[in-house]
Amino acid sequence: MKNKKIQTPHDKFFKENLSDSERAKDFILSTFPKEIIANLDLDSLKLENNSYIDEALKEVFSDIVYLCNTHNQKILITLLFEHKSRPVDFPHIQLLSYLLNIWKTNQKQKKPLSPVLPIIFYHGPEKWDLKPFHAYFPPLDDVFQPFIPDFKYLLTDLSSYSNQEIKDKLFHNTYLKISMLMFKNIFEKPMDQALLEDILKLGELYYKEEKGLQFLESLILYFFSAAEKQQPEKIIDVINKISKEGGKKVMTIEQILLKRGKEIGEKRGEKRGEKRGEKKGEKRGEKRGKIETAKKLYRMGLSLDQIVEATGLGLDEIKKIILE
Repeated sequence: MKNKKIQTPHDKFFKENLSDSERAKDFILSTFPKEIIANLDLDSLKLENNSYIDEALKEVFSDIVYLCNTHNQKILITLLFEHKSRPVDFPHIQLLSYLLNIWKTNQKQKKPLSPVLPIIFYHGPEKWDLKPFHAYFPPLDDVFQPFIPDFKYLLTDLSSYSNQEIKDKLFHNTYLKISMLMFKNIFEKPMDQALLEDILKLGELYYKEEKGLQFLESLILYFFSAAEKQQPEKIIDVINKISKEGGKKVMTIEQILLKRGKEIGEKRGEKRGEKRGEKKGEKRGEKRGKIETAKKLYRMGLSLDQIVEATGLGLDEIKKIILE
């Protein structure tokens, strides 16, 4: 059986961002044509939980759908994420499969067919070639043109914007702005450290809050998972630098991963602890969390000394864990 990458780091990070209604609104206000924005009641914007994606399409689509009122009807705003470094050959064919699934669902639920606005978000280094569906066909006589299912999609191509434009003009929500800058530069080999610092500093006032820390964790994990040939120490140094400047209390990447690993370990330990005693289970869970974190930090390329500092485990113990 073919091994499918159901969810890529790009797709996951995009979902985390656009599933937030405030960021989705900013994305719409920043990228949609003015005449469409004027007809949308963005206060009614609501995330739709249904999934319309075929198994074969899960590598291509973000499967983010919003419902939005416009006058006396509802429009399904469909956010589509294309994460490849180059454009797809036939985007209309992929989109058409997606639209058909939405309309089939309308039909099964005995609802009126809903108009859909397909949106492609593209962040590869090459410029996306936007053209109508009929342009993919050989030249046809006018008599055959009505048989081509021609439709448009909205395109956001980050290669069309500079970092400065994204930072100062295009987006306004700080979290979305940081994410878009990371998307635009994620394929740089390696990413310039000064640029990375500029991007992360945009949110330094928010990293002390729970929501900001959750976003920072998501951003860090995206960087490690998606950036090609990046040095793990680079983002660690930047975050630690931001953390120390002005006495700001920003969680370091080691603390974030330790916290994440500890939570996983505690859950496992608590389950065992139900049978063997609560305190023993919690203690075992905490230890298991440190072990999981040590493995993750090692896979990310951190030095043994850094892993010792982050987890509190002994050097010999970490060496043993790595060799397992």
